[in-house]
Amino acid sequence: MSYAAVIGMEGVCCMLLHLLHSFSLLYGYFDGAYVALIPVVTSDVVGSSYLTSALGVVYLIGGWLVDITGNYAATFSLSGASFMTSEDLTTGT
Repeated sequence: MSYAAVIGMEGVCCMLLHLLHSFSLLYGYFDGAYVALIPVVTSDVVGSSYLTSALGVVYLIGGWLVDITGNYAATFSLSGASFMTSEDLTTGT
């Protein structure tokens, strides 16, 4: 399975969180394809000197959404939309 396809499936899992009873199994399966690349890609985009700040901003946004809404649904929806956009940009569609 290609990296772009895995990222797209991860996005679908996040977007359909409320419908998936076996979410942890599917999320865990597709999560392993990219989780090791987060620091690498972030470092390529912002540079190694800003890596910790860039990762902190991402986690701050997720935490802020949880604080505002009181649950994780908005955070997972944003994450899913980001994954699906990433997949589109990666494949060029």
